[in-house]
Amino acid sequence: MYDEIAIATVVVVAAVTSVMIGSIGVAGEPTGEMRLTPTETSLEEEESQKIDIIYDTQSGETPSSLEFRLEHDPEVIKVTNSKLGEHVNSRGGSDIIDPDAFRFGYLINQDQIESDEFTVATITVELEDGVDQGDKTDLTFSEVTAGTQELETTGGSI
Repeated sequence: MYDEIAIATVVVVAAVTSVMIGSIGVAGEPTGEMRLTPTETSLEEEESQKIDIIYDTQSGETPSSLEFRLEHDPEVIKVTNSKLGEHVNSRGGSDIIDPDAFRFGYLINQDQIESDEFTVATITVELEDGVDQGDKTDLTFSEVTAGTQELETTGGSI
């Protein structure tokens, strides 16, 4: 009887190991990309700029939800407005403008998407009061999740 338990344990360990190795082989391969358009821009005093946050499936599979932070230097710019893209389900999510980041978390209307890329949101940015001409800030994605998909991210700068 001890031999049967040992054999069963070895079979279970082998099955779990093969599943883990299979997952490791897939891990690290991005299935989508978050990026900004435009990636680089400049602002004059009292000028605003709209920046689109784009999701590109790259694999043909759209995630059921997206969450991210888009961080920036609050001493250089401020996000003054945000508008959800047409494929974002406006119920039960949030888009919050913090002093140093734009936070986003919503469900995606997968059945309405007809192309490999779509606008998740559009933000409007302005220079912070008293900023020196020529000061720049990076726009950097963090805490990005897209269902179970792994994503590449491409930020930008102002």
